[in-house]
Amino acid sequence: MLLEDKLGRAYLINASTEIRLQLARYGPWPRQLREAPIWGVFLTDAELDHTLGLLELRQGTPWALWAPVPILKALETCGLLRTLLAYIEVEIYSVTPADEVQLGLLRVRWLPLGSHPPAYSREGERFALLLEEEGRRALVAPAVADLSPLASVLEVADLTLLDGTFFREEEPLEAGLPQDAWSMGHVPVQVSAAWLSGFPGRKIYLHLNNTNPLVDPSSQERAWVASLGLEVAEDGMELEV
Repeated sequence: MLLEDKLGRAYLINASTEIRLQLARYGPWPRQLREAPIWGVFLTDAELDHTLGLLELRQGTPWALWAPVPILKALETCGLLRTLLAYIEVEIYSVTPADEVQLGLLRVRWLPLGSHPPAYSREGERFALLLEEEGRRALVAPAVADLSPLASVLEVADLTLLDGTFFREEEPLEAGLPQDAWSMGHVPVQVSAAWLSGFPGRKIYLHLNNTNPLVDPSSQERAWVASLGLEVAEDGMELEV
């Protein structure tokens, strides 16, 4: 996910393995990824689908990486940080939930969502991001196993982007995976939607798995979510807070 602040500086929230395709949708960007003006990356977890894209950011200008300590420890376990530093000029900053990172007009906080290490490590927690700029607030939580830590922030968020990985609890099992949605660390949309609809602000589901019926705009599930005043993210979607 690409974030651009009021000063025109671009940051990434996590770094997908499809980062080249994602950045190609935004412009004006240089043809070569290494020339893209990315100022930094904010990580919310250490899952490989959110971190392997870091290795693609071999750009000509230095950039910065901000992540909580448990995420950095997990990335050390799999050797990704060592590989990153060997090829890329990057400054790494460890943060805690008590920290508030100020970047020009943009203020960033990490909200702990509990321990859920990636499969390759015993280390690793998940976090949500609270982004604030000129009094407007956006909450970004792409992987959520417990909704309760988000309640107080949702009350003041103008925009919320929430984990919509699976629609139903048993969806991963039906797709041949060994665990259900809860065990994989994702609250099913079927559970979160009514709860989410009770909060103010614009609310959008993101991070949808390809098994999720919400990917079909004509599905009954999409209509149900819309009836609750909720939205589903689309590829290339642009939002302003």
